[in-house]
Amino acid sequence: MSILQKTLHNAVIRILTPLIRVLLRHGISHAEFSDLAKMIYVDVSEKDFQIQGRKQSVSRICVLTGLHRKDVNKIKEKLESDSVEVEQLGRAARVISGWLKDKDFQENGVAKILPMEGDNSFSDLVKRYSGDMPVRSILDELHQSCSIRQNKQKDIELINDAYIPHQSDEKLLHILGVSTADLLNTMDFNLNKADNEDSRLQLVVDYKDIPGSKIPAFKQYSEKEVFSLLTQFNQWLSDNGATETNEEELHRVGFGLYYFEGEIEAIKGNNDEK
Repeated sequence: MSILQKTLHNAVIRILTPLIRVLLRHGISHAEFSDLAKMIYVDVSEKDFQIQGRKQSVSRICVLTGLHRKDVNKIKEKLESDSVEVEQLGRAARVISGWLKDKDFQENGVAKILPMEGDNSFSDLVKRYSGDMPVRSILDELHQSCSIRQNKQKDIELINDAYIPHQSDEKLLHILGVSTADLLNTMDFNLNKADNEDSRLQLVVDYKDIPGSKIPAFKQYSEKEVFSLLTQFNQWLSDNGATETNEEELHRVGFGLYYFEGEIEAIKGNNDEK
């Protein structure tokens, strides 16, 4: 095995270890995971590894993935028949963004306190920016994330414009998929970018000599500083979002940060940690 292969194998082990832990906790068997992996191998090899100017063939997918032709055909039929969409985080965030930039819901550049119903109400805001989500669902989510509060008249005030999802199991699992994919997509881009392309920002601060007694202080300090930074990013993105007259192609962009801690340990065979 080459050094590159060994390094990649160790990276896969690191990625899969916490993922498998989550899957086992939620009753996902090896067989179910294997079926999902096969489906993604076929989908990615078909979409991203075509020979330029030629349609991807089943034979080439078999060569790339190591799967049997019968399995590839079966998976392709499933992919073509199923309408599977990966929903991105954003409905509640889009409502807050609309509240911050839509003049119908502002007063002197500040988000208005909105009545539940009527013209330019919270219900209007949700219908305009959340797609087809029920008003009550968005209201409950913004309550849970401490983004809004209601006064005695049940009018709704925006108190936090940096939307942080409520940490339910379902929401956390959704974040697991979206945020992990975003990080891996950034790293994949950096590994495969052209020489004339700028890499995407991907930084980490990792110290292995911090006494346990200092951890709570750093956790509190980092959360305070990061929350302030994300609030600024949220405001910039809100201010620079597309308007109704914008004819440019739209893209999804953002910035992710996370805190971690753990024991000092290395995976067997990995020589990059001392």
